[in-house]
Amino acid sequence: MISKSQYTSYLSKYTSACVPALKKCASSGSNSDCSSAQTTCYNDIEGPLSQVSDFDVYDSREPSNDPYPPSTYSTYLQRSDIQTAIGAKQTYVECPDAVYDKFSTTGDDSRSTLSQLSSVVQSGNVTTLVWAGDADFICNWYGGLAAANAVDYNGQKTFSSAALKPYTVNGQEMGTFKTEGKLSFLRVYGAGHEVPYYQPQVALQVFEQTMKGQAISST
Repeated sequence: MISKSQYTSYLSKYTSACVPALKKCASSGSNSDCSSAQTTCYNDIEGPLSQVSDFDVYDSREPSNDPYPPSTYSTYLQRSDIQTAIGAKQTYVECPDAVYDKFSTTGDDSRSTLSQLSSVVQSGNVTTLVWAGDADFICNWYGGLAAANAVDYNGQKTFSSAALKPYTVNGQEMGTFKTEGKLSFLRVYGAGHEVPYYQPQVALQVFEQTMKGQAISST
């Protein structure tokens, strides 16, 4: 996707500009500092990287005008019979701007939720899964794995040192995973941002295991 010289340039900008801005955001917690960090890191790295070639940030295998997944689910969820069946309290709206804008003005992209995630896992009451499709750029599995390894709980040392192993569905390898206590991580093969669209069998198995309070496991 990028050349060695581009990699070196982006890494230099990350170290010299993005990291200090992120640290300032973490230290002060102010909207202005976090918004500044969000702008700096996007303008110097994320934005240029997403434009370096014609690809979809939600599925790097596809062009930027990627039609997948199709928007038919939005129409389906707006049907009155479906809303009644699932107990919806209002009409489905796809990514309302008002909600996004509220988060964006706080510099939300630059704020870490690692401490909150750690608290959830530390409670011992919530089965927690961090997962990502391996074709997703915007929420890539490398970052997801690094974040999962950094979760602070009593199983962290064992979890972070464990190697990923094959995750299978009915004997077919569909990804790699590891689990310790209430925390699991899963990389899903051949999936973009919306994992259930690309790999529905994997998503269903993972969903059922997690909702039963179980650590994910191969079948």
